[in-house]
Amino acid sequence: ELTNHVRDSLAGGSSMRLEVDAGGATVLLRTLPLGMHGVALGAAVLIRDVTEVKRRDRALLSKDATIREIHHRVKNNLQTVAALL
Repeated sequence: ELTNHVRDSLAGGSSMRLEVDAGGATVLLRTLPLGMHGVALGAAVLIRDVTEVKRRDRALLSKDATIREIHHRVKNNLQTVAALL
């Protein structure tokens, strides 16, 4: 998969990003083609572990859904009280 990613980046002449999930870890690959005078010489591949960032994003989405549900329930209860008055 990495080989194809580098090959595609070199063919396109632009940097590319790829997120890979493997064995419970998530890494972000960024491929930067290296060349001189239009000739592709190789590529620099940057690898960053984003497992913790992904975990925090999932936790944030879960908390956001919980807050929306609480807001909905409070609003319904307030409407019920207002109707009784």
